[in-house]
Amino acid sequence: MTGPQRHDELKVEGNQSLSNALSLIDVLRASHMDKGVRELSRELGLAPSIVHRLLVSLRERNYVEQDPVTTKYRVSARIFNAAGSLPPACAFLDKGMIGRLTQFAQHVGMDGYVGVMRGNSVIYVATTATRFTTADATVGDQTYLHTTALGKALLAGLESRKLNTIARMIDLTPRTDRSIVSTRNLMQEIKAVQRDDVAFCRGENLENIFAIGVPLRNDENHTVASVSFATQEYAHFMQAQDIVTQYLREKVQAMFPMTGSVPASF
Repeated sequence: MTGPQRHDELKVEGNQSLSNALSLIDVLRASHMDKGVRELSRELGLAPSIVHRLLVSLRERNYVEQDPVTTKYRVSARIFNAAGSLPPACAFLDKGMIGRLTQFAQHVGMDGYVGVMRGNSVIYVATTATRFTTADATVGDQTYLHTTALGKALLAGLESRKLNTIARMIDLTPRTDRSIVSTRNLMQEIKAVQRDDVAFCRGENLENIFAIGVPLRNDENHTVASVSFATQEYAHFMQAQDIVTQYLREKVQAMFPMTGSVPASF
């Protein structure tokens, strides 16, 4: 009959679990792609059952999250917020690019944002140093896919199976009286974004915040991020649509020299 474990044995066991969890996070954090249990098991040299238990614990504490379609795992924004860094999918960002976005934002009197998809939401990975709106968005904050120009541009870049799955999972509780509240209307909106290659937010996320956004694509034509500019004046939004859309389409994409097959989410 096995007796109770000694305190020092429990300590060693706990330290080993912590070490394994940190190693797992390091592998996910360094990866451009989501990873499954068996893939992580091979890379870490651990049994799949151990990897699965670690992932469940980390997911419960919001350190990792699971893709609803592929069931594979990625690190959560909490990891990058704590480290003060950005995920590999955002390696295309640098201060010079953000500086040029800020200059244009100042020129047109709007606030600029760069976002990537994280599960069923958008995470801000860059913002311009302007304050033309009352929207209080900072790097690491999350926002909604279906009510923002950033989110709609990201949704439009998904392959149809994943788009349909995520669209059905989105909580369509209205943010304002202009918010999309049905999956059917959301899909119609996304089809328009795919057709016109530009997304609009008409006060759907925050009252009196209007935005224009486009997807950012890599050299394999995969959407990896999105960029938008926002104002809180509807007349300004209407007047600025042409110049902002042209700038986003012609200038911004050229600013972000992205290569490789990087997904729109991380």
